[in-house]
Amino acid sequence: MTALAAANEVYEFAEVGRHEIEVAASTTIYKGAGVCLDTSTGYGVPASDASGYISKGVNLAATVDNSSGSNGDKKVGTFTNKYFLLTASGASQTWEGQMLYWVDDATVALAASVTYNIAAGRCVEYRSSTRVWVNLMDTGIDTLTAGTVTASMPVVADENKDVGDFRNLDAVNIDAGSSGVAGSVDVFPTTAASGKLVLTCDDQAGDTAVTISANAMGQATAIGVPDPGAASAYFVLSSVALTTEEATTRYLTVDIPDISTANSTGLIYCPYAGTITSIKSVLHGAITVGDAAITTYIGSTAITGGGLTIATAGSAKGDIDTASPSGLYTVAVGDYLEAISDGGSTDAARATVTFVITLT
Repeated sequence: MTALAAANEVYEFAEVGRHEIEVAASTTIYKGAGVCLDTSTGYGVPASDASGYISKGVNLAATVDNSSGSNGDKKVGTFTNKYFLLTASGASQTWEGQMLYWVDDATVALAASVTYNIAAGRCVEYRSSTRVWVNLMDTGIDTLTAGTVTASMPVVADENKDVGDFRNLDAVNIDAGSSGVAGSVDVFPTTAASGKLVLTCDDQAGDTAVTISANAMGQATAIGVPDPGAASAYFVLSSVALTTEEATTRYLTVDIPDISTANSTGLIYCPYAGTITSIKSVLHGAITVGDAAITTYIGSTAITGGGLTIATAGSAKGDIDTASPSGLYTVAVGDYLEAISDGGSTDAARATVTFVITLT
């Protein structure tokens, strides 16, 4: 493009509020009729409460008869940005200041009386139950219903600064509420009347922010919040990052007072539901003569693969033995766990047995 070096003629499209619209086929638009653009065809039609129509003002010139013509054979001139005295149905003083919508090409009404909300303009003066002055604006901000999102139209907040309902909204930052005004975010599921998730914030001890951040993950991950079975519950928090194993593993420990005494036992209540994935023992002192065999139980049921053999050969304080259960290892809240020695060794020695539980 090149900047001007001489005078240039610039053409005006039309006077403000004056429109020239091609008329749809087989259509007559009478003088004084409201006119709409049918967005499905792009041609002018008499105003009515119909899907896909956009108000384009009033025909103040002659009747345009395109009843025998094709699309665009004739044009109609319309006007907006003016006050028009229009026919109304059941008008009252309360209409003043409200948006009115086309019922047909001669009649306007409030939104409650129409289906598709084809905005005509705003009522500026009430005359009678059948006559009102309407400011017929171009389709745009003044023809919108404040607080309501309409497809392919600007959005205007209502008197409470409310707007609903966007279908998808992308934003870099979203604030729910403001300092001193509580905010919330409601998230609804697919099925109607099936509750919702509400995100809110309590008062903080100081003017600080609480940040919830997703750490880097190597895969797409869905994180669920289980039913706590109560009206109020809390997350368990850590001041350091936890692995999955750390977050889902619990440990229960019992002492066998003397593994060199037959049927010496240790018992513990289980407050978790899960699977016993490992059992470990730690010896507190050396033993002699024979090995001590430890059998482990959930209640009265022996854990398959859950036996431990504490060898006498080279035994010393701190010896560790491990068993990896292979069956009958599922625990429920309220079970008890038990470790029993057969007393196969001599010399009194205590052993600590730890049950490693993966939560389910």
